Parts: sequence; structure tokens; C-alpha cells
Amino acid sequence: MQYGGRKIELVQWSTPDQQNVHLKPSDIGVAHLAITVTNLEEALKYFAEQSDVKVRELSPLGFFYITTSWGMEIQIMKQKF
Repeated sequence: MQYGGRKIELVQWSTPDQQNVHLKPSDIGVAHLAITVTNLEEALKYFAEQSDVKVRELSPLGFFYITTSWGMEIQIMKQKF
């Protein structure tokens, strides 16, 4: 994933005996990744244009969530100075 000149690599792997269970964000063992951006509206527009990303609505608290094609939720937050 790349945004604003920054890159982050998110890796998903599989094995023959892997269980295909979709966890809820509140389940034990779920990872939480949060990324800060300087322009939240620009980030929202960028992620909304990505065909393999689902974008949830912008919170009045200054963040939104995206869901990757494999189900990982990532919080996008406005950078606080």
C-alpha cells in the first residue's frame, strides 16, 4: 500500500491446514493497525477509489476504517500536532 510517498507492506500467507475463520474486530487475537495522515479527507478519497478496499464512513472524531481484500481492518487517523 502506498500513500503520500510512504509505503507499507501488508503480507498475508497461507498453509494447507489454515483455518478460514473471519474474526470480528472485538475477538481475541485480532490485530489493530492505525496509520496517521496529515490530510484525512484526501486519504478518504484515495482509499475510496481503490477497488479492493472497503471504506467505512468518516467519524466526527477524526478517523475512518478501511477493510482490506483479506478482511484486515486498518484505522486511518488524522495526525495530531
